[in-house]
Amino acid sequence: MRFYPSLALLAASSLSVAMPAGAPKSFPPKGGSFFETSGAAKKIRAPAGQRKLLVGSPANITLFSFSATDGFVALTSDILADSGPSWMALKAPSTLHAVNENSNTIRQLGIDTDTDTLTPVTEVAASSGAVHLEFAPSGNQLISSVYGSGVVDVFSIGDNNNLALQSTWTMGAKGTSKPHQTLIDPSGKFAVTNDLGLNQVIVTPIDASSSDSSKRFSAPDSCGPRHGAFLSGSNGAVLYAMVCETGNIVVMYTVATSGAELTLTQTQTISTFPEGVSKPDARAGELVASSDSRHVYVSNRLSGDDQDSITHYLVTDDGKLEHSQTVPSGGLLPRMMSLATKCNDEDLLFVGNQGGEKGLVAFKLGDEGAIGDQVASLPISVWGTAENSGPQFVQEIALC
Repeated sequence: MRFYPSLALLAASSLSVAMPAGAPKSFPPKGGSFFETSGAAKKIRAPAGQRKLLVGSPANITLFSFSATDGFVALTSDILADSGPSWMALKAPSTLHAVNENSNTIRQLGIDTDTDTLTPVTEVAASSGAVHLEFAPSGNQLISSVYGSGVVDVFSIGDNNNLALQSTWTMGAKGTSKPHQTLIDPSGKFAVTNDLGLNQVIVTPIDASSSDSSKRFSAPDSCGPRHGAFLSGSNGAVLYAMVCETGNIVVMYTVATSGAELTLTQTQTISTFPEGVSKPDARAGELVASSDSRHVYVSNRLSGDDQDSITHYLVTDDGKLEHSQTVPSGGLLPRMMSLATKCNDEDLLFVGNQGGEKGLVAFKLGDEGAIGDQVASLPISVWGTAENSGPQFVQEIALC
C-alpha cells in the first residue's frame, strides 16, 4: 500500500482517534498520529458490540468503530495515493467494491468485521471516472455510474465475486453525458440513471445490452440530476425523490410500471433551502430517505456560510415533501451522508464533510426524524491540510 503524503500525520502510538461530543476543540492533541508514515495504518480492535463504518477520503478507505461513548475510532486503513474511493458497495459478508473516480478501475478489497481488517484483492478494468455503485437485486450484477466517461458499466459477478464487464450503456454524445447515480426501481426490472450533463432521468431495462431501449425524462431546466431515492407512498404508490445539484431543488415523481416500461410523472419541486432563502451558487450533494419513506434528507454545499447544511423534509400522505428543518452540517462540502442501519433503527445520520471544521459528524435523529444534537465528530485535520481532503463517503455496515 502506498502512502499519500498530504494525509495528516498525528504521531501518537495508537490509531484510536475519537471525538465524542464535548471534546476540546484542540482534539486530537497536536502531534498525535492517525496514519503511519510507512503508509500502512496501525490496526486496533474494536470493543465488542460497537458499530462499524466505512469512510472514504481522497486517498484512503478506513474502517471505523462507533459508539456514543467513544465516538469514532479508526481501526484500520487501506491507503493508496489518488485512489478516489468516493463510493463503495459491500457484497456481504466480505467483498468490498470501491470506485476510483480518478482512474479506470474498480477496486475489490476483503473486509472482516470480526478481525477489523481490510485486505486489497484486485483492481478490475472499467470506464474512467466512476462515482457510484449499485447491486442488482439478484446480487449477480454491479452497476457503475461513470460521470467521467458519460456511460454506465454493468458487471457480472461470478464465482468468488469475480467481476466481468458485461455491457456499457452510452448515455449520450461524448462529453455531454454525466451519469451521477443509477438505482434499481422497486420492481427490480429497471435501472434509473440521474444524468447531470443531459439533465435527464434515464430508465433502462436492467437486462439491456445497450441504452438503445432507454426511456428518457427531462428534468426541470438547469436542474442537474444528482442522487435520488425510491419511496413507498400511500395505497401502494411508488414515488421517486431526486435532488438537483445545480438547481438546488428536490423533484418528486410518481412511478408507474407497465410491462416493459417505467414512467415518471413529476408532481412537485421544492427548494433544498428554507422558504425565502436563495443560494444560486450552492450545489446540492446527497439525498437519502428513511426506510419507512417518511423522511428525506438533503445536503447543501457551497452555500457561502461558515458551515454548509442538511435539510430534513417530511413526506406527506399525498406524496409531497414538506420542509421541516435546515441545520448546519458541522463543516463544508457535505458530499455524502447516510442513515444508520435498520439494525440500529436508523437512529443516526452520519455526515462526511470534505472541508471546514469537522470532517465526520454523527447526528442524533428524533422519533419524528428531526436532526438533533451532534453525538460525535472528528476534526477535518485528521484527514490532512489539503483542500477538500475530508470524507467523501460514510456508511455504517449492517451487522445484524
